[in-house]
Amino acid sequence: MTGQATVHIEKLGAFAGKSRREAAVALGICEAYVVLLAKKAGIPLAKNQSRGNAKLEELKQLAAGGFTRQEAARQLGMSFAWVNTMARRHDLKFLRGGLIIDPPMRVKQMAALYKSGRTLQEIGDHYGITRERVRQLISRHCGISALDGGQHKVAIDRRAKFEAKRNTASLKHWGCNFDQYTKLRDMRKPTRAYAAQKQNAKKRGIAWEFNLWQWWSVWQQSGKWDQRGRGQGYMMCRNGDEGPYAIDNVFIATGCENSSDQKRKKSGLPTGVCKNKKYRGYSAARSIQGKLIRLGSFPTPELAHAAYLAAGNAQ
Repeated sequence: MTGQATVHIEKLGAFAGKSRREAAVALGICEAYVVLLAKKAGIPLAKNQSRGNAKLEELKQLAAGGFTRQEAARQLGMSFAWVNTMARRHDLKFLRGGLIIDPPMRVKQMAALYKSGRTLQEIGDHYGITRERVRQLISRHCGISALDGGQHKVAIDRRAKFEAKRNTASLKHWGCNFDQYTKLRDMRKPTRAYAAQKQNAKKRGIAWEFNLWQWWSVWQQSGKWDQRGRGQGYMMCRNGDEGPYAIDNVFIATGCENSSDQKRKKSGLPTGVCKNKKYRGYSAARSIQGKLIRLGSFPTPELAHAAYLAAGNAQ
């Protein structure tokens, strides 16, 4: 180790605990040489504080203070490219270059017309200037882009009116908005089943007071839609098999449960049992796999009902 290095090490001891950059500046030597000497002599030096982090905090303050990117770069002594990179990475909003905080009244009026849906050409014709000049003025003075008004605003308003009109028509006809109807239509089965049941009720002369969404809500609340069908499946029934198909006059049940609710079954006899006038006894019958199976005649309704239950358990 040379005599000069020894001198530097002696001086370096006074910087123990301080940053490498401070020691290098004070001794007039490069930072890499300071690190080498400190390592050989076992002198602890702190790492340099991140210059970028400190500059980033200053940059955030400048952005909040209404500076442009060019002004922030000059203020910090950093490159414009670095300011751009930090702005994108940390979502910093800077004042646009050339933006005037209090634009002229004429430009404010142009901006208001553009935001209301007037086109650049219409505004230019009104003020006797070109559409490009209008775009330059409202962009520079008010920071307005093509997405803030003009044809874009007209298109958004037109779309909103169309959707409102379509939803109104859907509510009137189906009882739900158009998106809800579309989901049912894409499922196919609900809309087809609704149309088929409505047509069947018309053929039987039964009043229909449902719209599609009310009909679907009854099925959804029952939780039996996946088990819907004839035979052992569930169906929509009317109370007492009377009155219209209406939301307060229907329930979801199997065919057997529905038959027990009809007037002809309100004689006090159990489900699946009827009087056999020919043999002066009671007959039992049950639908099994979609076919009506007669279980025979019995002297008492209790025995007939027992046979009905036994046939169900045997399925």
